[in-house]
Parts: sequence; C-alpha cells; structure tokens
Amino acid sequence: MDTPLYDVYLTGKLAENATPAQAAQRLAALFKSTPDAMTGMLTGKPHLLKRGIDKNTALKYREALASAGVEVAFKAQASAPTTTLVPAQTATVAEASQLSLAPAGTDLLKPDERRQIVASVIDTTTLQLAPQSPLPAVEAAHVIAPDVSGLSLAAAGGELLSAQEREQPPIAIPDVSDLTLAPAGTILETLHESVEPVEPDISALSLAPAGTELLTPEQRETAAPPAPNTDHLTLAN
Repeated sequence: MDTPLYDVYLTGKLAENATPAQAAQRLAALFKSTPDAMTGMLTGKPHLLKRGIDKNTALKYREALASAGVEVAFKAQASAPTTTLVPAQTATVAEASQLSLAPAGTDLLKPDERRQIVASVIDTTTLQLAPQSPLPAVEAAHVIAPDVSGLSLAAAGGELLSAQEREQPPIAIPDVSDLTLAPAGTILETLHESVEPVEPDISALSLAPAGTELLTPEQRETAAPPAPNTDHLTLAN
C-alpha cells in the first residue's frame, strides 16, 4: 500500500495576534530568506509551499509555520509523485484554484491520527486522611486598667502649667568690668607655672675610663641552664 502524500499550502492568513511584519520576519528566518520576499506570501491568497510529503513531515511544517504566525492547509495527493519544492512565486492559478478551506471548527484529523491520551489511574487505597484535630482554646488575656482617679482633664485651651511651674530662675550675669580685649593681631602667650630648675649633686660621681669593665666577676657569672631530661625518649629503628 502506497504511503499517502500531501501538498502543503499557505492560506495567506495570519494566526491570531500576529502582524504581517512579524510573520514576514519569522518566515524569513525559517526559510533563510528576506522579509520582503516573504511578504508576497501573505497577501490573503493561497500559495503552494511543499508538494508530495508524508504526514509526519506535513505536521512538522504545520507546527513550524504556526509558530511563525501563519495558517497552513493540506491537500492529499491521488498518487505519490516525486517530492519537489515549489516556490510560492511559481504556484500557478490552476494549482491554487484546487485548494479549498474546511469550515471553521472542522476537525482535520481522523480518529486514528489523533494522539490518544490514556488517563492515569492512581491507587489511593493505601492513603487515608488524618483525623481533624480541634484548635486549642485561647484564653483572653486579663488586662488591668490603670487607676486614673487622680487625673482630670483641663478645659480646652487651658493652661497646663501653674504660675509657680512657669517661673524661670534669674539668669546670673558675670562681672566682666575688669576684663579688656587685646588689639587685633596681638600674640597671646600661653600661661605656664614657673618652676625653679633642680641642680642635682653629682660631686660623688666619676666616669670610668673607656673600655673599663663595669660589672664585677660575681655580677658577670650566670648559672648554666639545666640539661633537658631525655630518659623517656627512644630512637626508632
């Protein structure tokens, strides 16, 4: 039995939310062409794009062109001619007149062509719901109201301070009658306490000649450090 072959046509219509400029740009990237060349395939008229391909290849064309934002249609061939690529510009009027569009909403796939989705049956016999636990009761916190019996509200606009609380202590003014200002540019000396110089008595001191030993033999002797205990040490083979 011969494998059925299909011709792929561009319907010239755009998918929803696709603009002609976007579709031409995507088609140019898909077929390694230019957007200007692809614009002629989006005039609203059908164009033959591919002739004599199998169903899987035709579905791949539909998926790629749908991602580019254009609609496609398939036409089954009566026989299986040699597969050739016919550019959109060379499609004849006779070939285009043989193309027809199915009504909107028509299912174009046969029952054996649809992908069968098998519903998964999950075994839940080993599962169970935990018993619902009631929420613990929350006791209301006991709030102790403050004692405001000794407080009173003043009238609106009333004085909150008494006359005694409002009184300010007098400001002490220092006596500066004996102070004067030095002329501008005067160098001010830092005050310091005068201390008499100390003259130490060095009459009992003398300088030793250069090279003299200043330490006695007893002061120069130092005890030798004790030798470390190596009784617990052994040499490895």
